[in-house]
Amino acid sequence: TVMLVLFIADSASAAEKTYTVAGDSMAPTLVSGDSVVVNTDLSEPVKRGDMVAIRFKHSSTPIVKRAVAVEDDRVEIKESGLYINKEKIREIDISLWQTTARQLERYGWIVPPKNLFVLGDNPANSLDSRRLGLISMDQVMGKVVKTVVSGK
Repeated sequence: TVMLVLFIADSASAAEKTYTVAGDSMAPTLVSGDSVVVNTDLSEPVKRGDMVAIRFKHSSTPIVKRAVAVEDDRVEIKESGLYINKEKIREIDISLWQTTARQLERYGWIVPPKNLFVLGDNPANSLDSRRLGLISMDQVMGKVVKTVVSGK
C-alpha cells in the first residue's frame, strides 16, 4: 500500500504550513511533486469532502486524506457499496473493510464525536479508514486549503 506523504516547506503564516506531496494515494487530485497548504487552525469543523492532513504517532510526516464522513454521519457498507447517510458514494471491495466494520459495529455505524472516516481518492493505493479505522480529531493537523499542481 502506498501512502501520500507530505514534506514540510516554507509556511505562508503561523496557521498555514506548506507540504510537498510524495505518493499517489490522492491521485488524480494530488500526485507526487504537488504542494498543499494546510491551515492548522481547526476552529471551524471539518466537513464532508474536506482534505485533511493527519499525523500518526509512529510517523513525524503527515498524510492527506479526504473526510468522507464526520461525527454523527451514518456509515453503511453493503452490496459492494459505501453509503454515507444513505447515499452511495463509492463502489468498494468489501474484503478490504474488516477493520472499519469491526470498529463501527461498536458505535452502531455512526461516526462518534471527534472522529472522522477518511479515504484516499485513489483507493487502490491508499492506507485510510478501511485499514486504519476511524481517525481521531487529535490526529488531524489541519485542512488542506490550497493545492499547487507541480506540472509533472
